[in-house]
Amino acid sequence: MDSIVSLFNHNNIKYIVSVDDCYTENVSSVTEVFLLNEILQNPHEYIDKLKKIRPDFNLMETMNFPENIREEIIQSKLFDLTDDEKKEIFNQNSLEDTVLTSQKENLIKFLKELHSSGAVKEYKTFGTINEAKKFLKEEIQNIWNPSEEQKVLWLIDREFGDRVNEGFDLLEYFCSDEYQWNIGILATQNTSDIVNEKQFNDFLEKISKGILGKNRNLIWLIDKDLIDSERSGEFVETIMHGLRRNYTFKITNFLTNTISTGIQEASTSFKNIEQSTINNIILKFSTREGASIIETLTRVLMAITKHDMNQKIYENFDNITKIIDSYDKLCEDIDTDSIANLDEVFYFRNKEKYNVFVNKHYYPVGFGDIFRINGQEYLLISQPCDIQIRGDNGNRNLQQATLLRITKKKPDHRAYSTLEYYHKTETYYVLYKESVLIDFNVLDLCSLNNNGKAFVKVAQLNEVLNNPYRYTVGQRKRMEEVLSHLKDTYKQHRHITNTFEQIQDYILSIESERKEEVKSMLEDYQNRSKQYWESLITVNNFNVIDDEIRFPVERICRLDELYTTNIMLEYSTYSSRLGLPGDYGLPFRHTEYKVLSQNPKDFFNGDYHLIDISYTITVLLSESEQEIYNKVISEVIIGNVSQEIENKIKNNPASFIKIRPSQKQIIIPCDFLIREGRENVSFSTKSISINKETFRKYTPSFSELILKLADNREFIKAYKLFNFYSGEKLNEIVNFKLDHFEDRCFSINIEDHIILEIHLNLEEKEDSTFKFSISLNESPENIKWITEKYLAKK
Repeated sequence: MDSIVSLFNHNNIKYIVSVDDCYTENVSSVTEVFLLNEILQNPHEYIDKLKKIRPDFNLMETMNFPENIREEIIQSKLFDLTDDEKKEIFNQNSLEDTVLTSQKENLIKFLKELHSSGAVKEYKTFGTINEAKKFLKEEIQNIWNPSEEQKVLWLIDREFGDRVNEGFDLLEYFCSDEYQWNIGILATQNTSDIVNEKQFNDFLEKISKGILGKNRNLIWLIDKDLIDSERSGEFVETIMHGLRRNYTFKITNFLTNTISTGIQEASTSFKNIEQSTINNIILKFSTREGASIIETLTRVLMAITKHDMNQKIYENFDNITKIIDSYDKLCEDIDTDSIANLDEVFYFRNKEKYNVFVNKHYYPVGFGDIFRINGQEYLLISQPCDIQIRGDNGNRNLQQATLLRITKKKPDHRAYSTLEYYHKTETYYVLYKESVLIDFNVLDLCSLNNNGKAFVKVAQLNEVLNNPYRYTVGQRKRMEEVLSHLKDTYKQHRHITNTFEQIQDYILSIESERKEEVKSMLEDYQNRSKQYWESLITVNNFNVIDDEIRFPVERICRLDELYTTNIMLEYSTYSSRLGLPGDYGLPFRHTEYKVLSQNPKDFFNGDYHLIDISYTITVLLSESEQEIYNKVISEVIIGNVSQEIENKIKNNPASFIKIRPSQKQIIIPCDFLIREGRENVSFSTKSISINKETFRKYTPSFSELILKLADNREFIKAYKLFNFYSGEKLNEIVNFKLDHFEDRCFSINIEDHIILEIHLNLEEKEDSTFKFSISLNESPENIKWITEKYLAKK
């Protein structure tokens, strides 16, 4: 109960209301869900009773079915039971005792515990939705006066008798700002169709004419079984999730209301804008700068709206920050790195970065436009000022546009920028090495059509521009020039095509033994010519299909200017890099690398210090990494480490030797510094070795015990003594992992009797080298005890 009290106190929940038909104690209010649970728990008691009410149903036949299928079958037979049938199947008193009264008693007990523990000041119960509505609309304000400091938690049943979703009718009222300090939780045992958050949200979309669906974060649900002080942890977690949803609604609702208010107030200023302002700032500016009039209008309106919206945020700053702070505290103990709905996040970021209305608003071709050309996608990154169609004459500083190819496959070089949230959450790449130049006469055709495709009807070439009001004066002039140029090109295209067809017909009309061969050659020429020209995007290369001149070009969207500018700057840097004359002296230049050794002490104290061994290696800039490894091995490693370590380093030098070119350092393993006792330790492989004779010399009792236990496989397995044996023979060398030593000590413990301790000693010399030694201590007394217990019979 303490956790519930803490949750309620932190979130200012001072009152609680329970709305449930169990308070009416009426058989007709008992739902099929309760009856189903009763039958599932005691099936043998209801076989005959069900047979009498439903002759076609045999409960026994379902006993071996999977639980979920058996539940569905029984539930279908209980659908639409009358009150008389309920009474006939279930004993009246028993029914009320097991279903209604027990639920009522549990809820009342829980509410009283909340009150007595100080979690809430007061509670109320209602047996019908109408009673609860009356209290909410007419009485609660006068009695409890809900506010930010006095919130009310409502636990509302889903089903009231045969009215399956009546609880949602009451929850609709919580969508009103009038009842914003009332927190609605659907308390139900019927969760078969809403088992997770997505299903719950989808369900809200379908009921109450979409009212709850539009405000879905406002409410949450809880299983009735969790409304119990014995399950306070689960109750708290569920209510916390409901509060997080509720606070999410309050935050987003506040901002949407603020935006709405900002737009309303901004619209008052905007619709009363001076005529001269419209004419000079919006119309003339758009024409002069080559911007879309709609884009300029939106820009001005959004500037005013943003100002008025920020004013409203300022006026309610404390309220919204209090809600955000409460939400933040609720989220302290949950995993904030995971997101349940990635599609939602993608939607936000995609809409933030990409404008998909450039075609529908007939924007002129501009900086950051993304095109699909011959099935490949490209980003327009020409200088923005040179792209714009400025003034009334329709002129542009560029004739050809620079575009960079976009690909999903990550390139094997670094000459690219990433493009995020373009298609789902996958990363795309803008390639600096794959730029193309495209005639603006082709790209401009995309702005003629609201689907962004570069086409025009042949008939339109002989007419004035359709719907000229959609464009600025300069854009209109530009499009007329494009169509005029395309008209001349089309005429030449038709002339060449007709001439070729006439020549072809003439050649094929001449009787010749090679007629079929010539025909095949002409067809092959046409196919090859078509394939060649289709790969080139020029204003002279198009297809005529269904009386339309079509280019394989389509504008998809426009990338936000900031992101496009960043890509253009990176591309400019890449394009402007300089190539210096080759250095023919490079193979003969060299540098000195300082050789450092790892510190043996670090394996025991967890630090990382390097020891300067006062040695350098001369490395030519032309030498490969393998050649450097060979130098280190020959000059430093050989003769200074054990033969075993030397062989390991030779076989895999990269695992033991680290080369740091930027710091001009070479790091070698600390085995190099072990000058005494090196045969017993390998810090590189993190192991120590003790030969069998050492055990015999210093721990004779232990050595004798190990020898006698050689055939006792169960004992060896139980106490993990495998490293002493090869089959039933003792190993000549016994290896131990350094990781198994704690404070440089390893012990063999059998039934809380330590029979052997191994101590590692590391002594640093004046010349910064180390002496490694091992101390062995046996316990004869404990060894005797083990011998008597396990070897006495032998």
